[in-house]
Amino acid sequence: MLYPMKFEPIYIKKIWAGNKLKKMRPANLEESIGISWEISGHKNALTKVSNGKYKGLNLKELVQMDKTKMLGKNVDESEILRVAYLDAADDLSIQVHPTDDFSRIHENDGGKTEAWYILEADEGAYITAETTVDNIDVIKQALKKDKLEDYVMKIPVKKGDFVMIPAGLIHALGKGILAIEIGQNSDITYRLYDYNRGRKLDIEKSFSVLDPKLKCEKCEMGEHSSQHGKKYKKSICFKRKEFALEVIDINSEYEDIANGERYHIYSCVAGRCIIEFNSGNEILNYGESVFIPAKMGNYKIKGTCRVLKSYIP
Repeated sequence: MLYPMKFEPIYIKKIWAGNKLKKMRPANLEESIGISWEISGHKNALTKVSNGKYKGLNLKELVQMDKTKMLGKNVDESEILRVAYLDAADDLSIQVHPTDDFSRIHENDGGKTEAWYILEADEGAYITAETTVDNIDVIKQALKKDKLEDYVMKIPVKKGDFVMIPAGLIHALGKGILAIEIGQNSDITYRLYDYNRGRKLDIEKSFSVLDPKLKCEKCEMGEHSSQHGKKYKKSICFKRKEFALEVIDINSEYEDIANGERYHIYSCVAGRCIIEFNSGNEILNYGESVFIPAKMGNYKIKGTCRVLKSYIP
């Protein structure tokens, strides 16, 4: 029996943690929780199923039972997408993630392209992304002179913005933001600059993967559509070789199918809904994510909500 699977979050304390995540989590959530891994098949954070028949099993164990049924045809275990929350009261370090090729050789891990959907943002919130110059030597000299901030761009963001952070792009989440992060199955981050907070830096590796020509792409939301007479709005925001991301605004009902080709992940970022499938239903509340096995079959999402759909194209 295959069904929509929820997972127990793995919470991580950070010095930059905010208090926005507590609004959607139990009141007894510890202080200083900056990251919550929601769905992950990575060795450093294997999330466990929290509902149904397979409760207590982690994603690696599920895949070992039947990889094709869980992930789909020609989808590898390394392609399990990672869903996490970032809750920042202070600016994160300015950092870079490695590409697939670099990470496999130097880290025995995968590359880390990711996207941020902004759930909450204080007035004046921004992310750091991109450099103002293409010359890597200029950036190196700026770092030596403690002037890196003069050569990076601060991009204003608000609730509902969706941005792509490709591997190799210099970036940082800014203060006052709660974001859901969807990205590749990796846990490698190179910290280039940390506002002199005294934490370890990875300067040599950062410059080995930093590409100053890369840009931060924002999603443009699409127009209203209909499906079997039911209105909805769907935007295919990003479709890359690493993963695809859609934003779907559902007003009543939306139909989809897991036909064996690939798994789906849905994250509810506004409202709530019910997922109806062949043998039952599962409620998806605001702030929750659910894993749809590749061979689960037909399903409907009913309610008034906005969901993010992520999958391997």
